[in-house]
Amino acid sequence: MAPAIVIPPMVDWVIWILTISSALFLLYAFFRFIIAPVLETMQDRNAPPPRAGFTYDVIIDHKERKREVVIGQVDGQIATRMVGIREDHLKLTFLKERDLEEYQITVDSGGPVFFRPPHARHLENLKGREVFESRELIGHPASFRVVALVRDGRPVQYIEFELSTRFVMNRMGEEKMKFVLELKRVFPGLDSKSRNKKGVFSFSRLKVEEENASAS
Repeated sequence: MAPAIVIPPMVDWVIWILTISSALFLLYAFFRFIIAPVLETMQDRNAPPPRAGFTYDVIIDHKERKREVVIGQVDGQIATRMVGIREDHLKLTFLKERDLEEYQITVDSGGPVFFRPPHARHLENLKGREVFESRELIGHPASFRVVALVRDGRPVQYIEFELSTRFVMNRMGEEKMKFVLELKRVFPGLDSKSRNKKGVFSFSRLKVEEENASAS
């Protein structure tokens, strides 16, 4: 009769610890790479679009020197979640001068955009790249109409943003220039009942907006 194999208690404990550790690692990997992305996608899809008054702040430190802000439909730093808005519809690039609190701002468009530079009075169709200096923004904000629908050369459905600047103090006691991109208007409005499977909304009908305005 073969002698019975006796497993030392220490080896038994090591086996149990390895088994539990492997199970925990598998659970973590399952959550991290499968469950978490699904939950993030659902949360992102169910998030409401930004409304008038929404602001996005840009402060660039010495190490960074460059920052891009992209306005798109569901991607980019600002997701409008509106039908007709393209991805990379509007891109603003902030480039800081070395050792100076001055910036060069470049405007690029991937869709119809009407642009009013600082000191200008009227919006004009953005036909190519535009560049201006940050000091021009002081007291004179720039405006951008990110257009979803153009009819006869005029923007019919659009989201309007305003870019302004101010000086703030950082934690090191240094004066820094802060850029504020504010959503000023969604025209003719948001149809809150039009969310599709991607979480994208339609603009409301202009006639309904005009009837409501005349009734009020």
